Amino acid sequence: MNQQTTASTNPQARRQAPEDRRNAPVARRRGPDPKRLRLLYRLMLIVSGMIALGGLLLLILPSFRIKEIRVEGVRQYTEEEVDQIIQASGLEIGQEILALDLENSLASIYKSKNCDYIKDARIWCSPFSVRIEIMEEFQPKQRLYIEFNDKYYSLSRDFRVLGESEDASEFEDFLFVELPEVSALAVGSKLRFSDADLDLSYINEMIDRLEENGTLSQVTSLDVSGKHSVSYVMSDTCRVNFGKVGDSETKLVLVEEILARKGGIGETPSIIDVSNPQKPTYRQLSDSSLLMAG
Repeated sequence: MNQQTTASTNPQARRQAPEDRRNAPVARRRGPDPKRLRLLYRLMLIVSGMIALGGLLLLILPSFRIKEIRVEGVRQYTEEEVDQIIQASGLEIGQEILALDLENSLASIYKSKNCDYIKDARIWCSPFSVRIEIMEEFQPKQRLYIEFNDKYYSLSRDFRVLGESEDASEFEDFLFVELPEVSALAVGSKLRFSDADLDLSYINEMIDRLEENGTLSQVTSLDVSGKHSVSYVMSDTCRVNFGKVGDSETKLVLVEEILARKGGIGETPSIIDVSNPQKPTYRQLSDSSLLMAG
C-alpha cells in the first residue's frame, strides 16, 4: 500500500508554505482613474448648482403672482359674460403662476354656461399675467343689430350694446331687428326703452321659435316693435306677418305649407299673413320696397 505525503501531514511542507507565499508576486492595486474623478467632480458641481438654483427659485417664485387676467378673441360676449368666463376658470388675481392647474381651468371654462360660442380655448401665462384666448364658433343669428340715430349697434340677446359702427355691413352676419322705441343707449350697457315697464320676453321667444323651426338662418330682418304685430323677412324677399308670438308652432307650419304650394320663396316679393291662423293669406308684390310697408 502506497503512502501519500501532503502538506497537511508533512511538517517540512508546512514550514515551506509560508516562505513560498512570501516569495509569490504581490498584485498591485490600481489607483483611481483621473478621468473618472474629473467626471464625478463635474457631476457633483452640476447637482450642487441645481440644488442651489432650486433653493433660489423657491425664494423668488412666490413673487410671480397674477396681476392681470385678460380674455381675448371674444366678439359675441358681453363684458359681464367675459367676467363670468374668468370666474369659471378659477383664476384669480394674486395666485402663484406656477401653482396654476391650467388643464382644470380650461375644463371649467368648457363646463360653464357661457361656452355656447367657444370652439377652442387656450391659456397663456407670463410672469405676472394670464391671457385666456378664445376661438369662437360664430353663431351670428344669436347676435342682433339695430339702427339708431343713423348709426348701427350690435346687441346681445339680453339687449346689451356690444359695438357701434356707421357701416351696417360690419354687422351683416347679425340679425337686424326693429325694436320698441329706444330712448337711450351706450356701448357696454343695456338699451333703455321709452316704456321702462315693457315686457321684452316675447322677442327672445320669437327668435327661439324661429331657431327651433330651422327658419332663423333664412331670416334677414325681424320686426318686433309691436308685441302683437311681429313680422319677419325671409331672404330679403318674403315678409311674414306673424302677429302675436302665441300659437307660433301652428303659424310656422302654415308658412311652410304656403311656401311649399308656391314653390318656395322665389324671386318675386311676397307677403304671407298668418296673424290669424284660421285665415292665412298670400300675395305677391310688384315692388320689394313694399315689404317694409307690409
